[in-house]
Amino acid sequence: MNEVMECIMNRRSVRAYNDELPTGEQLETIIKAGLYAASGMNDQPWYFAAVQQPQLVAQARELLGGDPFYGANTIIFAFVDPQAHTPMQSVSLALGNMMLAAESLGVCSCWINAPSKGMFDSQQGQAFAGQLGVPAGYRCAGSLA
Repeated sequence: MNEVMECIMNRRSVRAYNDELPTGEQLETIIKAGLYAASGMNDQPWYFAAVQQPQLVAQARELLGGDPFYGANTIIFAFVDPQAHTPMQSVSLALGNMMLAAESLGVCSCWINAPSKGMFDSQQGQAFAGQLGVPAGYRCAGSLA
């Protein structure tokens, strides 16, 4: 079996994490995999924000009223331009690519949908999005722990 198929078949959603942070190189590779995903009309309508700073991770948990990230110390938020041709399909492919890249690097991951359900709708949520550099009008489509 080739490496791609092996990675696809071995990837699992992990819901328990240790304190070890993915390295900068690993995180960069994971995000790069998302950037290379197929997108409708090649409009690449996404914006990814990786959060590893403990105070920002804590702020995300506070905005959600709990910890849907299963204690992960790294979160990648995926935002999308809702005006794109196929925004949700495109960002879903990107998140899938990132999970496969994580698997290939030995980094555990799990798609966390909770942030897409209004986390960024409040004033506090919008301020947090501003801290992450999210472009105006973009919506959270999900995240990875």
